[in-house]
Amino acid sequence: MFRQLLLTAFLIAPLKAQIYADFTVSSGETSLGTFRVLLEHTKAPRTCANFIGLASGKRPWVDVTTGAVRTNTPYYKGLTFHRLIHSFVIQGGSPNGQGTDGPGYSILDEYHPDLDHSEQYVLSMAKGGAPNTGGSQFFITLRGTPELDNKHSVFGTVISGTEIIEGFKNSSNFPTGAKDKPTTPIVMDSVVISGEDYETFDINAPALRLPHVSGTEMRITRDTALATMTAHFDRKPQTEYFFVGSPDLATWSPLKRILSLDSE
Repeated sequence: MFRQLLLTAFLIAPLKAQIYADFTVSSGETSLGTFRVLLEHTKAPRTCANFIGLASGKRPWVDVTTGAVRTNTPYYKGLTFHRLIHSFVIQGGSPNGQGTDGPGYSILDEYHPDLDHSEQYVLSMAKGGAPNTGGSQFFITLRGTPELDNKHSVFGTVISGTEIIEGFKNSSNFPTGAKDKPTTPIVMDSVVISGEDYETFDINAPALRLPHVSGTEMRITRDTALATMTAHFDRKPQTEYFFVGSPDLATWSPLKRILSLDSE
């Protein structure tokens, strides 16, 4: 009787709602298929909100080659996995394909005691050497990498299509060159977000402390006598401004970042 009651209780317990990311990938002209990631949105809400917002196009991001703010534009579509170490990780999320750029901003690190790098197939944030420098780049572990615990923010696990991830361990099928870059591009043809919690998960909740990304109106004035030009804009507190410039309006390069630290 006791066993039957336990079974009944188990059957009527509500299932935990989930959010998934489905990566459809290809190599050269060959489709590799789709693998699914379970996103840990309850344990790593900030990191998941940032990733979901970029993947879906619901989060604005900065095109660092032009300085333009992109809206309603899925960030990962068409990007590559630019780094592959066959016995370690596969990494992607860099628009220039070199691993040197991102969405024009960075987010705070986020660690949960239940999320670690002890197994393969773990989805985690890549970042620079300093804390809180992640943005859009991520990696998937190809083995247990406990040395990365509390250094990189874990926010998901590959739960299906793992044979695709297994394939990346084969250096004959996926050879690499300088800086561990695959010689044949491995492309994210799409990253689609779904799941019961997707629509109700607030990716803009203030408690997540994600940066607000928007364009800035600017006015340029010229002083002929001094041969100078001045950019005028409304400087807001606690804001980082990203400037790019162009000699011909065709080729753009980063100029500088200005950080406004005032509290008011």
